[in-house]
Amino acid sequence: MKTGIFALTLTTLLTSTHAFAAEEDSCRNGYFPSFLGEYHQAAIGAGAGNVHFYDDDNGCPEKGASCARKAYLVPGNQVLVAQTKPGWSCVWYFAKKRDFTSWVPTASLTAIPTRAVQPDDWLGLWLPVEGSDAITLSRSGDKLHVSGTANWHGGINSYGEQVVHIGEIDDDATVDGNRLTFGKPDSQSYECGGEMLLINGNLVVRDNSNCGGMNVRFNSVYRKSTAK
Repeated sequence: MKTGIFALTLTTLLTSTHAFAAEEDSCRNGYFPSFLGEYHQAAIGAGAGNVHFYDDDNGCPEKGASCARKAYLVPGNQVLVAQTKPGWSCVWYFAKKRDFTSWVPTASLTAIPTRAVQPDDWLGLWLPVEGSDAITLSRSGDKLHVSGTANWHGGINSYGEQVVHIGEIDDDATVDGNRLTFGKPDSQSYECGGEMLLINGNLVVRDNSNCGGMNVRFNSVYRKSTAK
């Protein structure tokens, strides 16, 4: 079977508080997990042909062909979908070595139903495609426990060392269907908190910016590690 240059996957159903507000007109990696609306999973439709990613600025993607990037998807590739606007959908695509967030034509997508989440679906080590961040979900009595580490690498300081800021999650969680909350997500609190949404094996994670040093965020889409 022919596959695209990248690997895609879509997601649905994410409600949130103002603590995670994103720029809905922007379709970029940093904003994708903070979308306040509903996410869903989708696939490139059988008759869509090569579906290119489209730029996000200077009048794009509305300007059409001039906004198209070289990278493209092919029928059967799966993506996570966040915000939409007339004719366009913001998608997150998993490739083997990195992820991609960009606009694609909505007409090229076929929605995939979201499976009901079973208790064991949460359990395990969750990793993004890029970086060393990691989240582990485990049992803690009759609750789930969230533990995780993240880091942000800055420039070189006056001692010739790279600046590294570290973040951590260590808290019990509350689960409601495919949505999990931990800590104190409200932006008015200075304590670590956030939420996760599990959609067909994709874990959308966003925090309240209080889970570590400056610029450290767990915000991303994670998948469960298959390593033994």
